[in-house]
Amino acid sequence: MKLITVVLAVITLAGCSQSVCERMADNDDLQKKAEPCQSGTVTITVNKLDVAKCEEGFATCTENDSAKLEESLDCTDALSTCSPASYQDWASSFGACYAKM
Repeated sequence: MKLITVVLAVITLAGCSQSVCERMADNDDLQKKAEPCQSGTVTITVNKLDVAKCEEGFATCTENDSAKLEESLDCTDALSTCSPASYQDWASSFGACYAKM
């Protein structure tokens, strides 16, 4: 049995703004999109973000950092719901959302 664990970790880098931190922490929609691809061989976990730690790092972020995070969040918001038949494509699309970071 091949077990593939995909951890969709929302970056715990220092947060770049309250709105970015809140969006990163509110990942229930992403979990719902990933859920149909879970099976006996695939486990997908969306980690919760510590909003307080995210907010603490606000001062270290640049406008470019914030823009990249927003772009990545917009990308994951636009993802379709995963299906077992399209898992590889969905996982590639998810990865592309964070590839520029």
